[in-house]
Amino acid sequence: MAYFRFIRANWVFLLAGFLLTFTSAYGQTYFISLFAGEIKGSFGLSDGQWGGIYTIGTTLSATRPIDLIPPMMTMNTRIATISPPSHS
Repeated sequence: MAYFRFIRANWVFLLAGFLLTFTSAYGQTYFISLFAGEIKGSFGLSDGQWGGIYTIGTTLSATRPIDLIPPMMTMNTRIATISPPSHS
């Protein structure tokens, strides 16, 4: 019964996590998989070729956040954080 107590005590956080997980599926593997058959058929790709293209695209997109590091390093952190203002 501790399981149900946990759900009842944390339902807001669990709902937020579920919604974030569900809505982040679009644009990622789930969304791409819906159209994989059509894409492979239109371009005459084998499963291996499609997997290679998907791997390259995923790897390139994973390197994109590196471009954001310099602007983040010069950003005013007081604006970027959620905290009460300090009175110093």
